[in-house]
Amino acid sequence: MSGIIGGAGSKSGVIGETEGGVELGVWTPAYSDSGSMTWTYNSRNAYYTRIGKMLYWNFWFDTSKSGGTAGSSLMITGLPFPVKTATNYFGGASVAYAYRFNYDGAKMIGLRPDAGQTEMYVMKNDDDAVVGAFTGDAVDATNSRLIASGWYNID
Repeated sequence: MSGIIGGAGSKSGVIGETEGGVELGVWTPAYSDSGSMTWTYNSRNAYYTRIGKMLYWNFWFDTSKSGGTAGSSLMITGLPFPVKTATNYFGGASVAYAYRFNYDGAKMIGLRPDAGQTEMYVMKNDDDAVVGAFTGDAVDATNSRLIASGWYNID
């Protein structure tokens, strides 16, 4: 079976496949922050698999940026479905590769899906503590790459 997938995020209008309660599709990830930076996507790919109320996702993108100032929190937007609305619900994610990304003293990058939204924060982690969100300044101006995958529940 196949059908048109509508709704939240930037997957609207994309044709996905459903078979036995499984839906496969593509989505369009993008950086966002509350500043005025301009992002250019040299290439990007993103896929998801929905099984019932569980959504598995992955993405890869190569970006450049220009002008403007960084905002307070760097986010990845365009998740294919809103994250389940619940107190202290974040899902899970793994960053496989971050190229030309300024860790700014952090030891690793984390992604935290935002409950009830179609976005996730790009977080700084130091040992066992989250030390805050990255800003757009963390991404190098030319050809930075980020590869990640994860999951979250949907309503």
